[in-house]
Amino acid sequence: MGRSAPTPLLLLAFLLWRCLAAAKAGCEKGTYRDAQRQACSPCTPCQDKYQYERRCSEDSDAVCKCAPEYECGDLECGSCVCGIGEEWNGAGCQECPEGKFKAWISGKCQNWTQCPANQISIPGTVKTDVVCNTTTEGPTKPPTWPVLTKETGQPSGPHQYRLGGSLASVCAVPGALLHLLQILGSREVPSCDPESAAWTVGSGG
Repeated sequence: MGRSAPTPLLLLAFLLWRCLAAAKAGCEKGTYRDAQRQACSPCTPCQDKYQYERRCSEDSDAVCKCAPEYECGDLECGSCVCGIGEEWNGAGCQECPEGKFKAWISGKCQNWTQCPANQISIPGTVKTDVVCNTTTEGPTKPPTWPVLTKETGQPSGPHQYRLGGSLASVCAVPGALLHLLQILGSREVPSCDPESAAWTVGSGG
């Protein structure tokens, strides 16, 4: 009599045995299998700008971190970049040259701000820009007003006053100053002579 064919139940038992045997044997070197995976997966290599924080094992993947001379470029540390005050030169990170700075972790060093007339309040560094002095030079000068002076040496007659400034502007006196000129009584009315640039205070009619 010929040998009988294996039943489906026997085939299923054989496959299950093979899976259990493979699981017991573990993963090959350079691979791992965690609780979420049925098959072995390749370990993540930590290279270039990365170094190992934890190496790969049979049941967990490797954990990488940036080398000491670099910083993480994002929260997930998906890239390693040069730190503040440094830039990439093709072979590694180097400090910003004189006259440049970088206040962030990405990009290249930028030139310091050029202050007008070299008015620098705070000098720049490799990590900070120059701060310019924006204050004005010297105290603010008060506005210049005409000076009222009394001419002496006249024995009698109306009193004359002169105002400092140009002849064209002497008679154009604000009302407030005209009020001050009425110092000899409310009845005395001041008048101005543009040719002599003199004010004359006399009695009104």
